[in-house]
Amino acid sequence: MRQQLTMGRVLRFYIPLAANAVLMMVETPVVIAGVSRLPDAEVQLAAYGLLVALSSALINLAAPLIHTGNALGRTRRAFRLLRRFSLASCLAVTVLSGLVYLTPAYSVVVEGLLGASPTVSAAALPGTQLMLLSSFSIGYRRFYQGVLIRHGLTSVIGWCTIVRAVVVVAVVWLGVSLASWSGATLAGAALAANAAVECALVTGIAEVMLRRRRGGRWEPGPSLRLTYAAVLRFYLPLALMMFLIGLTRPIITAAITRMPEPVLALAAFTVAYGLFNLVYSPLYPLVQIIIALVRDAESYRVVMRFTRLACFAGWLALAGGALSPIADLYLSVVLSVPAHVRAAAMPATVALSLYLLVQGFHNEYQGLLVAARRTLTTQLAAMANLAILALVLLAGVGLGQVSGSVVGSLAYVAGYATEALVLRWGSRDLRLGLVRPAQAVVVGPPVG
Repeated sequence: MRQQLTMGRVLRFYIPLAANAVLMMVETPVVIAGVSRLPDAEVQLAAYGLLVALSSALINLAAPLIHTGNALGRTRRAFRLLRRFSLASCLAVTVLSGLVYLTPAYSVVVEGLLGASPTVSAAALPGTQLMLLSSFSIGYRRFYQGVLIRHGLTSVIGWCTIVRAVVVVAVVWLGVSLASWSGATLAGAALAANAAVECALVTGIAEVMLRRRRGGRWEPGPSLRLTYAAVLRFYLPLALMMFLIGLTRPIITAAITRMPEPVLALAAFTVAYGLFNLVYSPLYPLVQIIIALVRDAESYRVVMRFTRLACFAGWLALAGGALSPIADLYLSVVLSVPAHVRAAAMPATVALSLYLLVQGFHNEYQGLLVAARRTLTTQLAAMANLAILALVLLAGVGLGQVSGSVVGSLAYVAGYATEALVLRWGSRDLRLGLVRPAQAVVVGPPVG
């Protein structure tokens, strides 16, 4: 018999995942602090923002492997098939990334499509090429993280991320001490190194623990029959969804470069997004909790209560910090961000905080759809997100005299609010089923 879910049990399940996310996001302020201490900080911060935007769009093609491992990695046979599928997916993303980073396509994408200046484009190139090492590592370790979450082994993820945080701090400290790299190149080296180390640790530990009979909670028998075709049908909409979502940063970057004071605005948005991620990062795993723990009406109520309270607390923390001297003090003392960049980043941070009021509902609808293996709706929702994002950005570019960092932040929030509405529409029958005892269990049809 399944043990009754309580807020305390959800918290114990969640804490290692939140710690993992927080430690992952340590890299953002650490990298910004390192870049800010090297020459030509404004240009290099803008180049770092460009690097993250471009690499995220490609790496996001492999990001749904965490959903795949969590939702489908229930039996030993399923795990072995998913492992081979994940390996092939990560290799494909690496090849695609290489075609962009190592060929003339880089200039076409960055200067042509994104509209970055030649100065910022050239500054970002070496670091972007180093990020090629992350294309495989990030996707493959996310698959193992999903399986570990499914089996309740969330503490492994937290411990591995501690090592990741140590690596990024060490690389940035060494780079600043030697002062032999530009800021954006140092950023690319630090992000590539920590991704490779974490992937190796998560993969090795997970393989050992999941091979032991007591290590995982494998479901007996053929409860989930999988084929490569079935996994592909599950995965492709999620991959396209994540790719589209990954385009939000490049699209925002392209719009900012066409607004007044583009270098300052891009640097300010990079700093504001870093502040946003400090609060958002521990909330990001909430969708994985919904996928793993929601099974019936009671667990649904408990998990959603926990999720919405966490997101509301995050909004209070971010908005309150940005409207008080706390955020400015943090940026000036800890990160050494120039004063004019800090001043431009604060309004954008307040605007980005509004997303956290939407996130709890967004995670609820997306998690229910993934758990039910109805992933096509997530792709449609992402398309709606980009459409609204583009419309808001076009309006900002048309007005001409508005801050690019603020317009980018408001467009980001508007896009996700629209996505949440589409996900709500797609999950309406699942939510109704969860509040009716006769239809309490959220399970999709057998995959295969």
